[in-house]
Amino acid sequence: MDKRGEFDAKMFARSWHEGFGLELETGIYSNIPFSQEMKPASKLIYKMMQGYASQHVSLEASAAQLEVMSVPCATPEAAVDDLVFALGSAQAVAQSLALQLRVMPVLPADMPRHITDMPYYQGFAAEFVDNVLLAVLRVCSFQVNIGCRDEEQLFRRYGRLREDIMTLRRAGDLSNGERARLYSLVVPDRDPPAFQSMDDVFRACQDRADLNPAKLHNDIVVKHGGVIEIRCFDATDDPAKMLELTKLVQKIAGD
Repeated sequence: MDKRGEFDAKMFARSWHEGFGLELETGIYSNIPFSQEMKPASKLIYKMMQGYASQHVSLEASAAQLEVMSVPCATPEAAVDDLVFALGSAQAVAQSLALQLRVMPVLPADMPRHITDMPYYQGFAAEFVDNVLLAVLRVCSFQVNIGCRDEEQLFRRYGRLREDIMTLRRAGDLSNGERARLYSLVVPDRDPPAFQSMDDVFRACQDRADLNPAKLHNDIVVKHGGVIEIRCFDATDDPAKMLELTKLVQKIAGD
């Protein structure tokens, strides 16, 4: 199978069939200074959750961050409930290690700059000068994923969400624009491209020499599985706000 064939096969493999999935980036805090010995903290929490909640956590570029997530759910309400469960589970594990998981859009400027010991993240971090790397490590977002049944629905919904990006940005700004300002240092043009077909997405991936469209880093991206992800919301642990933003995405995306 050629590269285009592999790309197309992944786009609707394990399709969510119009479901919802939520992701939340959190900061890891310690009661003692975050020293060299604490570098594997996120990996330790991640490993301790394998087996009973492995679908609910993933690692981030910063060793002082952990992403928690819901599984794909049929409704926004179910997705929020599952994310709240995931966050509570991860916070309990962190507490057992004398750590805390905190949710805020922007982590402190003096936070640790340790990079997760994985080749992708090490290479990712090496691309940035110091102030930009710090911006990468400080920002935390709440991300809404909405699944699509086929390519036609995906690009119809993508177009609507793209057209209303400013409404989405305003609704999800909980830091007076600070998280968005910092993220703009990393991705100066955060506006979602005017994709109208899978050909457009494939060409954009080819330009980056990476066929995973999730790594395009715009405020709205297309992902494997027939999923659209909205990345312009500040991190929040308020279930009511999570539900409000998820339902807003649902409303704008339409059928």
